[in-house]
Amino acid sequence: ELLSFKSFSLMLLLLLAVRSLLTLSADANGLTGGMFLPTLAVSALAAALIAHGLIAAGVSQEYYTLIVVLGIVAGMSGIMNMPFTAILFALEALGCTDNLLAVVAAACVSFSALSL
Repeated sequence: ELLSFKSFSLMLLLLLAVRSLLTLSADANGLTGGMFLPTLAVSALAAALIAHGLIAAGVSQEYYTLIVVLGIVAGMSGIMNMPFTAILFALEALGCTDNLLAVVAAACVSFSALSL
């Protein structure tokens, strides 16, 4: 199980690096493509890495999806400066009605932190 943890973490890290590099190179070359999906992908990958690390540190595995969703919301809210859109996205597309307070808190904290 430890080997699968290391290989999964390495795969997530590699995907995050490749996705970030592709997004930066496309932006540097003037290619259009928007920022919504790249932000969504990078936020999800980074949150998955964090969730994987927290589970290895002892957090229950049932929180994995919630941690990833909160990472997506925080990324959309902070990077794209769209906290209300991030909250609505989590409610509509991701179905996070049970964790509304956590979603709103993640959006507000990331928006506030990156607005300073």
